[in-house]
Order: sequence, then structure tokens, then C-alpha cells
Amino acid sequence: MSKFWRTLSALVLVSVMPMMAQQFPDSGFENWTGAQFAGSEQPKYWNYSNVSQLGVDKNYAHKTNGRSGYALKIQNQFVGVGGIGATSPGYVTLGHPWSYISGMSGINEASGGVHGGISWNYRPDSLVVWVRRYYDSGVEQAAGDHTTEENFSILYYAWTGTSKGESYKAKNGTCTNIASVAPQYCVDEESDVRQALDANECGTKEFAKQIAEGWLYQKKRYNNWTRIVVPIYYMSDEAPAKCNVILSPGHYPDFRASTGIYAGNSLDVDDIQLIYSSKIQKLYIGGREWKGFDPNNTGEQTYSLGVGVTAIPEISAVRGAGTLTNTRGGRATFQGRRLSSSECTIQYGEVDGEPTIVTVRAEDGSSTTTYRIKFVSQASNNARLSDIRVNGESLSGFNAYLTSYDVALPYGTTEAPVVTATLQDASATMVITQASSTTGTASIAVTAGDGTTKQTYTLHFSVAALTDVTLKNIFVNGAPLPGFQPSKSNYSVSLPLGTTEAPTITWESAYAAGVQTINLLNNSLEGGAQIQVSLPNTSLSKTYKLNYKIEASSYSYLAGRPKAKITNA
Repeated sequence: MSKFWRTLSALVLVSVMPMMAQQFPDSGFENWTGAQFAGSEQPKYWNYSNVSQLGVDKNYAHKTNGRSGYALKIQNQFVGVGGIGATSPGYVTLGHPWSYISGMSGINEASGGVHGGISWNYRPDSLVVWVRRYYDSGVEQAAGDHTTEENFSILYYAWTGTSKGESYKAKNGTCTNIASVAPQYCVDEESDVRQALDANECGTKEFAKQIAEGWLYQKKRYNNWTRIVVPIYYMSDEAPAKCNVILSPGHYPDFRASTGIYAGNSLDVDDIQLIYSSKIQKLYIGGREWKGFDPNNTGEQTYSLGVGVTAIPEISAVRGAGTLTNTRGGRATFQGRRLSSSECTIQYGEVDGEPTIVTVRAEDGSSTTTYRIKFVSQASNNARLSDIRVNGESLSGFNAYLTSYDVALPYGTTEAPVVTATLQDASATMVITQASSTTGTASIAVTAGDGTTKQTYTLHFSVAALTDVTLKNIFVNGAPLPGFQPSKSNYSVSLPLGTTEAPTITWESAYAAGVQTINLLNNSLEGGAQIQVSLPNTSLSKTYKLNYKIEASSYSYLAGRPKAKITNA
């Protein structure tokens, strides 16, 4: 029988929110007059992923001490009895959480998400959240599950229009159709809205127009209150109609169906603030970005138009441009939004005369920034670059005044790198000579607009030595070691009663034979196994330790193996 897990949440009533202008409701989490759940008070204006199922109540939203007053603690929790069940992600949202399962036997087909949000017409530039981040172990867990470090998520997104879906990814990776059971959950579902970076893998039927996104996922511990700033990127000049926020101690929403979520991990959040900036991120002159523009310089900046130019081109300003990458390596480029006339006014000056005045106001009126631009007609003597990229990635440590660089390519690189660059001044020209090999030299010869001033940047390439002393996998009697992580050193291996010989231990390296030196230092029932990984001609090494424990267990390896035979997989 199909049914929905009952996900309880405090209903958001937008019309009665005690909301500051252009800020979220109760951003300090001081109002705990919402409905109680499992004997605990709940935040009034936020919705949360509490679960009530088969007489088991799990509260994911807890009141805790904040920076001043109260704060909100969110925690992943195991849902089930006696180790039978699954770990469910904790999160709070301005939308509405939902989860679906087709009977207890269909737990692997469980799916979940967040739909909706709040009415919203504002365009903030960044989201500030104070956080504390913990990894806890004192929580009931499913068999084979264990507390480990994982990314926490802070997500903001805004949109116009309405999206509609029908099915959503389940825990086992398949698609679960819920449209016929609860179509209301298919309207403005989070993964249907966020097509740019984290779209519904099961397909979207109708598309909303996403306006903005700010997403931070980070695998880091914060024992003390720490201020986190999440930039917000824009893909449209329009004002949104709706927005939503999701805060989670786990991978959610990247892992919507619980995979990779670990019980006990928690996130404390307090004092959320939206920042509205009056600074320009990018300035366009005549439709071309001025690479030499300094957003932090409120003195006079000079722009060379070139010989014989007598008119100042049209000027426009942009904020919210940039690139975001999700946890699976997918990338989305946000072009930013051009500031409206109510945010940016331009008083045009004269070429070789009075400067042009650009006045920018924050959308919420909190600040104003004024820029002065002197337009000149003579040719520019700027022969500097604003960026050098190697295989598409900006050169680390680049300085426009530093012309020689030693660049180490990643270990294993076999193809000659491709170098590209960006000029500070649009009137300049450049000629790039590429390196012929991974140990070659590339050069960028820049000639300024005056035709006389020149600058040459040189890149000397090499291939970095291997520093990785981790294994790709370890096998016990031919089966993968449960819970193996390349960076984790110590493991407990359960063996069945009656075991008299140490199991066979093998391993797999991520590199060709001989690149790493791998030795089994010991393998006995009493002393366990030790696998040492080192790199020839270096002092780098790592030792994996396997401690054997003989007990009645869910051990699933084959018994009666011959005494340990060591091979290199």
C-alpha cells in the first residue's frame, strides 16, 4: 500500500510574518511558539523535516543557545527500530518538506524533497549565516551505517513562474512517480526549479524561470560560532516572485533520497542576514567589459577610448556574475544581472573633460557608492593582463606586475597545456605562444593600445610529483572492506565464531604497478593486518590497520579460506 511519511512542519503564513524589509522571517530563531513535536518547541516561521512513522517520532529541529538568545540545531537522524530503517536528512526550509515510501518493503524506493517557498521580490547579493558544525556519534544507526564527515548545505534560490514534475529520484537511484498520489508536491519542487545546477534527474514537465542561486556545501567542522558568507549569483535581470532557503547538516538537497546522509551530524544556525551591496561587480563600456575596472576604487579611474574618439559609449553595471560547481562536478555559469536605473544612475561627462559620475544604491537603500571615471581619447599604455588561465583554470598567484611563473601541472599530465589570457585594456593586443610539451614554456606578448608599450609574460611548465599514498580499495577474502575511505586509516573487521586463520587481504591502487610501494607488514588473528603504502625516493607513507574481532555477527565472507595469500590487485 502506498503512503506518505508524515513530515510535520510549521505552516508559513506570509501575510502575517513579522518580517523586516527585504529580510527573512525570524532570521535569529527567537520565536519558538510554533506547534510542539515529540515534546519539543518548534520554530514558528520555518518548516522542518520532522518525521512521524509507525509510532516513532523523530524531531529534527531543536532549540539551542545562540550567539545571543536562541538558535536552531538541525540534526540527521535514523528512522526505524532495532537497526531496521534508514537515516533521514535533517533540514529546515521556508518551503514545505515531503517524503514518500511505498510500504516498508519499498524503503529503497523512498523519495523526498522540498516544494514551494515564500513570496519574494528582492535581489540580495549574499546570504550570511552564523553556524556551528558538529559530527555526533551517539545516535541509533542502521546496520552498516556509521557517523562520518559529510558536506553541510546552505542553499538560497529564487524564481518566477511555476514548475511541475511527476517523478523524483529514489534511494536506489530509480525514479518514483508521485504525481498520481500527491500532485501538490510536484508544484515548484526544488529540483524542478533549480535546472541550472541541480535539476530533477527524473525529468521536469513544466519549467519555472530560475532567477538566482546561492549554494555552499562544505565538509568542515566549526566548534565555535563562525560567520559564513554565501554569494548569490543571478541569471536574469528580472525581479523574482518566489524564493526558498534550505539549511541542512547533511548533503541534502544534493542527496535527496538519504544516500550518503549520516545519523548524528548536526548544524547550528543563527542570525541569518541578507546583504544588499552598492558596489559594482563588472562595468561594461559600449557593451564590452572593462577588465581594468576596480570595484573598490571610489577615486578617479581612467578609461582610454582610443585616438579620435569624441563620444562616451553607453555604460552599464552588473552584479551577481560567477560560476558554481555542484558536488558531482557539474558547473553552471551565471551571467549576473544588469542594475536597473533605480539602482544605478549615470551622469555622463566629456571626453578629455569632466569625469563621468556613476552612483550605485543598494536595493534595500542601506548604502550608496559613487564612482568617477575619466574618459580620455589618447591611446592607452596599459600592456598588462588581468588573468592568465591554464587549461581553463585561472593561474594561482597571478599578479599583473609579475611576468614569470613556474607552473606545476597535475601528476600524470601527458598533454601540453593550453594557455589563454585576458587583457586589462580592451585597446591592447596579445600574441600567445603555446608550450610544445608538459615541460615546455609558453609566452604571452602584450602590446598596449599606443603601439609602443609592451610586456611579455612567461610560463615555465613541469609535471608535479605524485604525493598520494592512499589506496583505492582494500579487500577482505575478495570482498570490499565495509566503510572503506582512502583517507581513513583504522578499521574493525568482524570475523565469525570458529575462525582460526587470518583472512586473505588484497588491495587496489589507483595507479600503475610500481608507482606506489605497497607492503603487508603483518596479518594475524591476534595482531590484525597492516598495509603500508609509500612512494619511492620519498618519505611519504601511510599505514592502514585492520583489527580482527571474532564474534557472532552478520559476517558475510566465505569461511574456510586458505591462510592469507597476499596479492596486489
